[in-house]
Amino acid sequence: MSQTLRYRLFGIGAMPPALHAAAEREGPIVLAEGVATTLRRSGRVPGRVVCGEVRALSGALAVTDRRVVGTVGRHKVLDFPFSAAGPGPATVTLGPEGLVFALDLGRAVRGGSGGLTLHWKEPLRAEQLARMPATTLTLPVDEQGALGLFQLLR
Repeated sequence: MSQTLRYRLFGIGAMPPALHAAAEREGPIVLAEGVATTLRRSGRVPGRVVCGEVRALSGALAVTDRRVVGTVGRHKVLDFPFSAAGPGPATVTLGPEGLVFALDLGRAVRGGSGGLTLHWKEPLRAEQLARMPATTLTLPVDEQGALGLFQLLR
């Protein structure tokens, strides 16, 4: 897929150099920068309410046989090994339409409700998906991590 205009003009959506180098060392299945990324969030956490927000962002995505990394702008928002999968409020789906991260705020934050979804729109080919250890995962996310993610992406 083509890179976002923000990336082509200003480099927004580039993976931080240390993460990029780490992904290169691990042998990436997917490594893409300047990826069109959509943030959707609607919900309530202590001190903040967001109603139906949708934002177009620029990000980067790396998938190796060990882990998944996603950035938005200059912020790392996902970095988890496939081995971290377990019961939790977050779901990660890798499919032909890209990477989708969904967080249930009601399960992740005391007094929270609603959800947050990030979609990195980098098409993944069948041969790439076949090399991944898993294409659908649930992840544990602690309350501070969920609040940090919700507040970071404002």
